[in-house]
Amino acid sequence: MIGDYKKFLDIVHENLRKTKIDVSAFYVDHIAYRTTSAEDYEKLKNDLFTYGEALSEKIIRDRRVAIMKLHEPLQYKGMQIRFFEILAPAKDNVYRKGLEHAEFVVDIPLYDMMQRYPSHSFIYKDRKINAELVLKFPNNVNIKFHEKPIDEVIAIEKKLSL
Repeated sequence: MIGDYKKFLDIVHENLRKTKIDVSAFYVDHIAYRTTSAEDYEKLKNDLFTYGEALSEKIIRDRRVAIMKLHEPLQYKGMQIRFFEILAPAKDNVYRKGLEHAEFVVDIPLYDMMQRYPSHSFIYKDRKINAELVLKFPNNVNIKFHEKPIDEVIAIEKKLSL
């Protein structure tokens, strides 16, 4: 249904190894799957209800985004990944279908992370609640860094009616 997430995470960690970014103190909060049509998005979302519950579904930058909390976390080399993100296609953008990025929660401010690794071309995205750093790779297996876990962000958004 979502493909081989372990192979995907192997590629994520290989990308990180090449950058020499130490993520040993961080954890993977969630992984994201990009769909190529509204129908694919709905089907995957509905199929995943067998494995989890929807924490959030919103329109973000003109496309639907769902966050699922998995009943049983994905297991990967001693890590437990409790959340899964589904991305509908954005209008006028073409992406490949499949697992696209992993999001890590960091234990340092994002600014400090950029200072620690100045040779990397981080893309900084200011968000109302949870800014992010993005590293894009030629193999399209990208990595994002945040200071807050996704379930905490969703709880804050609900409290503030965002």
